Amino acid sequence: MELSELKKYLPYLLVTFIFVMSVYLIVLVIDNFVMNAIVHDREIVQVPNVSNKNLENAKQLLLSKGLQPKIKFEQYSENYPAGMVISQNPTANIEGKQSRPVYLVVSKGKEKVPVPSLIGKSLRDARFELMKRNLTVGEIFYQNNDYYGKDTVFAQSKAGG
Repeated sequence: MELSELKKYLPYLLVTFIFVMSVYLIVLVIDNFVMNAIVHDREIVQVPNVSNKNLENAKQLLLSKGLQPKIKFEQYSENYPAGMVISQNPTANIEGKQSRPVYLVVSKGKEKVPVPSLIGKSLRDARFELMKRNLTVGEIFYQNNDYYGKDTVFAQSKAGG
């Protein structure tokens, strides 16, 4: 390459060099000053165990540590009464920064479903209706009835609805 051709590209090389150095300086300033202020701006606390606690008590405990309780979702549970914390994320005894969110899964209690009206249905259909709703058949009593045929439900212990 000749000197005249090199002079032709010199302004482009200079602009590219200035651009690269500017980006480098911006990254350096952000890394050393801005990120440092963001990363080290809050105190580190230990996340308490709030599983198996009442939701209100769990919230108070988390807030007292400077953490932010957030309900992730609610789910039905046979093992936990309504309003109890089933699980948390992050888990207990993890160190985290103040104002960090702690996501909670809260129990809605046992799921309640409407009992279907089974009167007039065959025993087989009645079992199927109950199974669709995750209900179980209780004790079955057989009795003669003039209006309903054999193996037909004509009474139930829990009324439909």
